[in-house]
Amino acid sequence: MLSIDASVRSTRSGSRHPSTLLIALLCALLLPLAAAESAAAQEAPTVDELLARHLEALGGEEAVAALKSLTIEGQYTAFSEPAEVTIHRAAPQLYSFDYRHQGRPYQAGYADARAWWATPLLGFDWAINAPGPEARVIYEEAFFLGPVAAAAQGYGGLDVVLGEAEDFDGEPAWELIVSFPDGSTSNWYLGRESYLAIGRSGPASDFGRPMSGRSFFFDYQPVAGVQIPHLVETEYGIRFRITEVASVTANPELAEGTFGFPAPRGMEDFAALEGEWEVQSRFRSSPRAPWAEEGTFSTFTTDLDGAVVVENITLPQGGSDLVTRRALSFDRQRGAYRYLVADATQPWHILLVGERAEDGSLVLDSTGTDTAPLAGERSQDRRITFRNISDNAFEVVTEVTPDGGENWLVVEELSYSRGE
Repeated sequence: MLSIDASVRSTRSGSRHPSTLLIALLCALLLPLAAAESAAAQEAPTVDELLARHLEALGGEEAVAALKSLTIEGQYTAFSEPAEVTIHRAAPQLYSFDYRHQGRPYQAGYADARAWWATPLLGFDWAINAPGPEARVIYEEAFFLGPVAAAAQGYGGLDVVLGEAEDFDGEPAWELIVSFPDGSTSNWYLGRESYLAIGRSGPASDFGRPMSGRSFFFDYQPVAGVQIPHLVETEYGIRFRITEVASVTANPELAEGTFGFPAPRGMEDFAALEGEWEVQSRFRSSPRAPWAEEGTFSTFTTDLDGAVVVENITLPQGGSDLVTRRALSFDRQRGAYRYLVADATQPWHILLVGERAEDGSLVLDSTGTDTAPLAGERSQDRRITFRNISDNAFEVVTEVTPDGGENWLVVEELSYSRGE
């Protein structure tokens, strides 16, 4: 009331115009109301309320639950060089990232609580376990619609508290501090009007070196009723990355191995053979002996993340079953496959070396390895061919040579098919 009295006295003395008095009176009346509204605006909602509003802003519980996977295509800019990028996501925490830098592939992914990457900038054109700081970044990036949405859905063992910040880079925001099971935290910022994520600050990685970074989320557009950012900018240290989304496919059919640790180059088709197989065997003891046929079975397993594929197959021989172990690997430096054949009853182990043919067959032989079994004093080299390879069927043909490789004679034909 002191301001009202002062205005009245000033007006009466003739030093203030009557309209000024009216403005002063209106301001005096409105100030308490504005103050009350400001106080109400500053009263923060609870964390549970913010999580609920965020889920609703994304599109609502029903739409979010119906969205199971995404394929995102667009452009990724790193080192000031834009390149095409493909990102696959699946609920609740599966992720793959694939782009080419200067023509060389860069990949990263997360599945089965394991983060991996392949980065030519560090000399790796094959997948390895991501180093700690990079694994932490990939782990958080893998949350399907982000950690805040995961917390709203009760996934991931995340703990969320309300922070004190009132803006993110000058834009009004609610700050949510997300704690992860490993004890690390990230700060996520929801727009005060949109309740969508507009920013994030927290752990980052510069080729495995830990640092802090910030991300900005723009241009939300609905995909199957769920709001997805179509522009993401990330900064950490002197690095700056931009993801510009061109298209998003909702609930695409994704191949089984989309997210998992990829087999090393050259072993993709063979690592996919893992599992049980039914085998129809056609064989003879020598090139001039009569053919016999019998059904058997085989099991393929992988080792060293698919770098070695091992087969255990039971083969009939002389009225008894012979368990043979065969191990296949690929020498990336020399571009050659190596195939070791061994069993417990034979005094020899055969090493065969070969490469893929133009039709996709793998042809290996023992000439030059000095490991062929001996027939008297003569080596009996072998040639083994994998052909017509698919996920559900393939064939393996074994040949021997009596003359050092000039002529090859078939002694065994195996036809593989997936059992029920």
